[in-house]
Formats: sequence, C-alpha cells, structure tokens
Amino acid sequence: MNMRYVFILIMLVSGWELHAQIMNIDHAAQDTAAPKVFNTAISVTIDMDEQKANIFDEDGSLESSWQKQKNTLVFQAISEIVTGGPSNNVLNSRSLQLRDRIFPKHRLHPELFTQYQYDEVKGLQNRMIGGANLRYIIKDKGTFRTFAASGFMYEYEDWNYHGVLYIRDIPANPHDTIRRVIKSTSYIRFSKYLGNKVDFSTVLFYQAQPQFFFKYPRIAGFTQLNFNITEHFSLALEYDGWYDTKPVVPIKKYYFSFNEGLVFKI
Repeated sequence: MNMRYVFILIMLVSGWELHAQIMNIDHAAQDTAAPKVFNTAISVTIDMDEQKANIFDEDGSLESSWQKQKNTLVFQAISEIVTGGPSNNVLNSRSLQLRDRIFPKHRLHPELFTQYQYDEVKGLQNRMIGGANLRYIIKDKGTFRTFAASGFMYEYEDWNYHGVLYIRDIPANPHDTIRRVIKSTSYIRFSKYLGNKVDFSTVLFYQAQPQFFFKYPRIAGFTQLNFNITEHFSLALEYDGWYDTKPVVPIKKYYFSFNEGLVFKI
C-alpha cells in the first residue's frame, strides 16, 4: 500500500461518533455493553467541525439494536442542524441506517446493510447504499472485543456545489453530479472497558472501487471515549476523520470533527 495512505490511516485513528456523513458506519455502541435483547442509546452532542469553518452545531442521534439467536438488527438515525454564514443560514443533514447480522454468535457471519442520507453542508443531496459484508469475530473475551468485516456495496450519490469552499473551483454553469458505483468496503473495530466507568472504541473504514482500490480510496476513522456517570447516562468524547482521495465535487479531501455530549442508554 502507498505509504501516504499508511500515514493517513494512522492520522485518522489517532483522534477521539463517526456521524456517517460519508461512510456507512458500524456504530456498535452496544459492542462494549453486556448483551441484551434490546438496547437503545440517545445522544446529544456539540461539534467543532473543520469543514464548516470551525462553527458550532448541534447533533442528535438514536441507535437501537434488537438481538435474537439468529439475528441482530441495528437501526441508527442521526440529525444535525447547523447555523452559520453571513446570513445565519440553517443547514441540515440526516442519516438513516439499518444492519442485519445473521447468526451473529458465529465467528464468521454475514452482515447486510442499507443507508440513506443527505448533507446540505457538504452539498450531498442524496446518498443511498446497500450491500453485504462477511464479519469476523477476531476476539470477544471479557472486556476486549475486536471485529473485522469486508464485502461489497452499491453506492448512489447526488452532489451539488454548495459545499465547495472556493468560487474558483465551481464551474461557470454548475450542474448536479450523480455517481453510481460498486465499491469494496472493509472495516476493523476495537472496543474495550478501561474500568468500571470508562469504555473506549475505535473503528477504521476503507472503501474503494475495485479497479481503483489503492489509487482512489475513501478512508475514515472514528474514536469514542465514554465516561459512565450513572447506569443510564454517560459523557462521550468523540473524534471522526475522513479522507477522500478523489471527491465527487471539489470539496476538501480531509474532513474532521470533534464532539462532546451526553448519551442516554435505555
């Protein structure tokens, strides 16, 4: 692999919820929790987002998982509202995701996923993906869990130029850009309890069209540190980073955000 990508991988996972604005995300907040039939987590965070010129915005997310002997269903919804710019424009982003892990207690098991999202901040008008992974349990013992997955997905994206920072990068007569591609998708994640009150998780994603696997990947990293205040409330410190070697429209290639907020677990 090209050494610059190795450096980017290290950089992306060196910080502190990846909000799925570009990647399909395995949020697995439940991965560090004791197995239950039903889990729900609600979080509210405040961001400092580099792509949005260091302005603050508010995020809300809901994640639920339903575990049975043969299936684990994971549903995630994310909403973000940003107010900024000279006119204090209100911009929104939304994301919905559903995952189905079949025979999740088997060491190697299939995982089906689908997602819809849009992001007015970056100019992503619509994004729809659907695909399947083979998910492998590397280690699941005590307070430490490690998973890896790899598969393929179909990706549809519709972009405009609202998220482009510099006027010189916008064509004289801009039109929406639509892309439909098949991509390989892989991720690896770690989660660990650092004590009775602290848990840590990190995940790294790598996605690319097979013919450009090393040349034009999208790489993303997410790290989350939870401080459990009570049985149901925790303080979350989060970092996510994303690097797209060839964006569909000329937005910045590197994007990151820092988040801190409260999480309520049912």
